[in-house]
Amino acid sequence: MTRDRITRRRLLGTLGIGGLALGSAKAIDNVVLGYGGVGGGTNLREQDLDPLLAEHRAFGGRIGDGGTAYHVGEDGLWIDRSRTGDWRQYPFDARPESLPSTPAGARALFRDAAALVAETSYEYHSLDGFFDRLAETTPRPLATAALRGSVSETVAPAVVERFGGIPPTDGERLVEGLKTGFREHGHYDVSRYVAGSVQDNVIRGAMDLREPFEGPTDFGTLLEEGSTGLFCYELAYRAIEAIHSVSATEQSPPLAGFWVRDRRHKHVYNGLASVVRDGDELRVPVTFLDYTDSTLYDDLRVRRVAGEGLCAYDRGHRADEVYWDV
Repeated sequence: MTRDRITRRRLLGTLGIGGLALGSAKAIDNVVLGYGGVGGGTNLREQDLDPLLAEHRAFGGRIGDGGTAYHVGEDGLWIDRSRTGDWRQYPFDARPESLPSTPAGARALFRDAAALVAETSYEYHSLDGFFDRLAETTPRPLATAALRGSVSETVAPAVVERFGGIPPTDGERLVEGLKTGFREHGHYDVSRYVAGSVQDNVIRGAMDLREPFEGPTDFGTLLEEGSTGLFCYELAYRAIEAIHSVSATEQSPPLAGFWVRDRRHKHVYNGLASVVRDGDELRVPVTFLDYTDSTLYDDLRVRRVAGEGLCAYDRGHRADEVYWDV
């Protein structure tokens, strides 16, 4: 065995001791110092979130609705009425009546998209409040589809249903189904977290200690491997892939998933948005959820004390950046 391998082995052997102390220190930092306690800071309830949601927003690519495709740009709505590549742009400063009378959704999407581009009116809710809000208003599935970012790794709806026990067409129940699926088929990768903490904070990157714990975390692996270790960003990415596995026009309520980065605490979690009409006003309800917390609380068997851990619109989460693409 080489000297490097011996050194690596010894370092890994110290993770249980050194990592415990480091993990405790990080836990105190995360819970107390980062969110308005001794060390100052801020949280989702106090932050101005509108600029963060808008900064990296790029209205989704092609939106399919039957035989028609749409694309929302910053200057207008593009329509391909027969999906043959024959796109025509309708600028937002044009009159809606200039659009073709068919398909039926074209004029509605034109008005919605023009409003979203001009000034998006976000509103923020707890997880339960978010779905209550969607239930009392008129959903706009095509406009919600426009909010969706691109997903690099697509997943079949049948796989999502097998994973969480809920068809992805049922948006509200899917959110809970994913929580159950992550608990059943995965766990939070504490070993990788501790290894990374030692790598970043003790040996200052002199050796890659995360690598022995890394491996595939796609839905196929989660379903076949029993219980796979997951990091926060992997949980967040899988959630968006599942939510976007069906079109927004097939989902009720229609959802657009995004992910949030908290740089202060090196954490990633999810957000959900949907476009609705409330009378004559277009609104975008938003909520936040954390599958890391909901999974870890189950791993540690502290749900009775800590709760389910899924709702993240609270004073225990902050946001530095929001991204719509995965």
